[in-house]
Amino acid sequence: EYLSQIDKDLHRTFPGHPCMDLGGRAALRRILSAYGQRNPAVGYCQGLNFLGATFLLLLPEEEAFWCLAALVEDLLGTAYFDERMAAPQVDVLVYGHLLQGRFPTLWRHLAALEVDAASVTLHWFLLCFLNSLPLDSALR
Repeated sequence: EYLSQIDKDLHRTFPGHPCMDLGGRAALRRILSAYGQRNPAVGYCQGLNFLGATFLLLLPEEEAFWCLAALVEDLLGTAYFDERMAAPQVDVLVYGHLLQGRFPTLWRHLAALEVDAASVTLHWFLLCFLNSLPLDSALR
């Protein structure tokens, strides 16, 4: 069941942030478990915790839930968070192609170091850059 995974991820979500310490984690758990019930094809996927928490920083709980649902179902599509995660993998491949075309020196350097761009960038796409950019930039 996905509730145990949600519980494991709650403390990793914006640790030390005052909104998460003042009842925010309980609200986030409710949002994520409600979303898992709403969309059993997705259930819970790591990354949804940061997306839901970001909405909770800005909105009341119910609105945060509906924004999470709209992001997953309408903007990104459920294929972004299903078991196969094919959609973000396509985004990673497109990013790699763009990187190779626009920054060939960097691409060759990463290839020489045997750095797989997907191992770094998949997380970027799943979290909509929330963990790789300052929050104000990611929100823009």
